[in-house]
Amino acid sequence: MKTIIFYLALIASVAGILIAITALAGFGGNSKTETAVFLGFMFAVSNAAIAYSVHMIRKGKDIGHKAYPASLVSLLLVILMIYRWWSV
Repeated sequence: MKTIIFYLALIASVAGILIAITALAGFGGNSKTETAVFLGFMFAVSNAAIAYSVHMIRKGKDIGHKAYPASLVSLLLVILMIYRWWSV
């Protein structure tokens, strides 16, 4: 199960970077662009934190068990920020 979560987090992290790059290249210099880039990078960072914590759990490190719930909460907060941004 942790292996699947690890690879899904890596894929989502790459997707977040691609979203940010696309938003940066596709739009002009307005506030929507800045928000899309910020949220894309935050999505990528939170998924990278999940991937790193799963990697540390697999290695048997204690930090992985502590960072995993925190990284899940950070992903939830980023998803809620994206939802709020789309609903406005």
